Amino acid sequence: MGLCMKEIWSKIEWHLKNHAPRVIETLNPPASNEEISKLETTVGKILPASVKEYLLIHNGQNDPSRLETLCEEGTLLSVGEIINTWEMLNKINCDLDISNSEWWHQKYLPLTDVEGDNLAVDLDSGEVVMHVHDSEIEHNIAPSFQHWFENKLAIFEEGKFSVDEGYLDYWDYDS
Repeated sequence: MGLCMKEIWSKIEWHLKNHAPRVIETLNPPASNEEISKLETTVGKILPASVKEYLLIHNGQNDPSRLETLCEEGTLLSVGEIINTWEMLNKINCDLDISNSEWWHQKYLPLTDVEGDNLAVDLDSGEVVMHVHDSEIEHNIAPSFQHWFENKLAIFEEGKFSVDEGYLDYWDYDS
C-alpha cells in the first residue's frame, strides 16, 4: 500500500466511526515523546519507526471489557502496559531458565494482549510474531508492524468483517 501510519489510522478510524463506533471510543490519545523514550530506554533499543508513529497516534486501548478490541490478536497495549508485559515476560523467561527456547526473548516487544498471548515486534528484524503463552513463538505473522496494520486496513476496505451487536467480527481472515 505504501501509506504512512497516520494515513492508515485515518482510514481505519473512518471505518470504525462508520461501522464500530464503540471500538474507536476505546482508543487512547497519543503517547508522549517522554513515554516513548522511557520505553526505548527500558528495552535498550530504538523502536521501529512504524511502532513510534503508531504510539504517537494512539497509546493503546482502554478496553476493560476486552470486547471492543480492534484486532483478533488482542487489546492494543499502552506504553506502560508494553513495559509491564515486556518486563514480566523477561522475568518469567529468566526465572524458568528457558532463555534459549523460542518461548520468549527480550528482543520481542509485546503490542497486544489476549489471555496472555501477545502480538509482538522483533526489535532486531522488525518482524511481527505471536507469543503464545503455552507454546513457541509463531513467526511469519507479518514482515513489519506497518505491514500488519496495512493488512488490518485491507480487511476493512475489502469488507471482510461484520459488526454483531456492536462488536467487530472478522471473517475470511488472512493476516
